[in-house]
Amino acid sequence: MVFIKDQWRAVARGAHPEIETYERLRKHNVACVATCLGGGDVIEKDGTIQRTLTHELFPSNATFDNSERYHTRLILKEI
Repeated sequence: MVFIKDQWRAVARGAHPEIETYERLRKHNVACVATCLGGGDVIEKDGTIQRTLTHELFPSNATFDNSERYHTRLILKEI
C-alpha cells in the first residue's frame, strides 16, 4: 500500500517540481521525510504534459497567482 499525492503544480520561474525536493532531501540524508518511490507529470496520449488552461482567461496584471499549472503525481511509501 502506498500514498498517491495528486496535485497541480505551478509552472513559474523559480518553482521546482516537488519530486525534486524529495530527491534533494534524500541526497542529503534528511531525517523524518517520507520515502518518495516515484512520480512526475501526467502525460497526455499525444505526449504533452497535462496542464491547465484557466490562466489564459485572466489578465496578466491579476493580483493572484494565475500561472499555468501542470498535473503531477507523487508516490510515497509512508501513509
